[in-house]
Amino acid sequence: MERHDPPSVLVNALRIGHTALDTPLAPVRAGTAEAIMAGARAIGVDPQDRAITFGRETFPVPSWYPDEDRVAFPLAGALALVGASLALARPARVSPAAAGALRGYATVVVAAVALHTAMIKWQPWGNRLLLYALVLAAPLAGLWLDSLFRRRLASESESASGSSSAPGRRRSVAAGLAVAMLAGSALAGVLALSYGFPRRLVGAGSVFTTSEWDTRFLRRPQWADEFRAAADAVRASGARRVGLVQQNDNWEYPWWLLLRDADGRPPELVALQSVLPDRPPADPGSTDAIVCTGTRKVCADLVPAGWTLTWRGYVGYALPPPG
Repeated sequence: MERHDPPSVLVNALRIGHTALDTPLAPVRAGTAEAIMAGARAIGVDPQDRAITFGRETFPVPSWYPDEDRVAFPLAGALALVGASLALARPARVSPAAAGALRGYATVVVAAVALHTAMIKWQPWGNRLLLYALVLAAPLAGLWLDSLFRRRLASESESASGSSSAPGRRRSVAAGLAVAMLAGSALAGVLALSYGFPRRLVGAGSVFTTSEWDTRFLRRPQWADEFRAAADAVRASGARRVGLVQQNDNWEYPWWLLLRDADGRPPELVALQSVLPDRPPADPGSTDAIVCTGTRKVCADLVPAGWTLTWRGYVGYALPPPG
C-alpha cells in the first residue's frame, strides 16, 4: 500500500472483502462491485488507484471458481465473520466460561485483518494471501456454531415440555441456515479438490494421470518444451557456470531441475541482474552460457558481443562462439 489515509484503506478493505467472498452469482458480484466503486468515488478515492491496486490489475475480477491462485471462500468467510462479530459483541453468549479470552482473541484476529488491508494492495490473487486470517478466524466460527447448536437443543427440550418461544423458533431458523452453509461449504471443498485447477484429482490434468514434469506446466503447457529445448542446448555445450536473466515473477525453478548433471549435481546459476547495491550481479562474460525467460530485449542487452542468442517463445539462451 502506498496510501494509508482512512478512505483509501477502507476502499482497499472493501475490495479485498469483495474478492474473498465472491460467488458464482454474477449479478451479485457486479452489483456489489459497482456499489463499492461508487462509494469510493463519493469519498474521493479512485477505485483503480495504482497506489492501492497491485500492478495493472483492475477491480473487480471473478474469483469464485476453484483456481488455487484466487478461489474465494464465501461460505467459510461468512461463518468466520459472524463468529468474529459475536465474539467481539457478545462473547459471554458464545462462551460464558471464557468470555474475556474469547473477546481478546477475536480482537487480535480483527486487528490482523485490519493491518492486512492497510498494508497489502488489492490484487486478483489476494485470497491466498488472506488464508491465514481465515484459519485464525475458524475457531471463532466453530465456537459460535457450537453455542448455536447447544441453544437449539435446549429449545427442542423446551418445545417438548410445551414451553416453546419466539427466540427458540429464531434459533431453529439460524441453526438451519448454519447447517445449510456448512453442508454447502463441505460440498464446495469436495468439488474444489476434485476439479480445482491446476492440481485436480479427476479429469484432464489429474495428479494421478499427469507426470510430475507436466503438472508443473499445467498453467503454461507451451513453456515445457521451450524450457527443455533451451536446457538441452546449454547442457550439450558443456556449460557449468550459467548466467540467469529474468524478471521479478518469471519461472526459475525449471532451470534447477533441467540443468543438473547426470549424477544429480545442481548447476551453478548466477544472477546477471541485481537491485541490491551490496550484491552486484555477475559479469556475463564470466559465464559459460546464459538462460533467459520473459523479455528478449532484456536478455539481449546482457548477452556479450559475439555470443549467439536463440529465442523460443518465452525462453531463450545464449552461447559463446565455438572454441
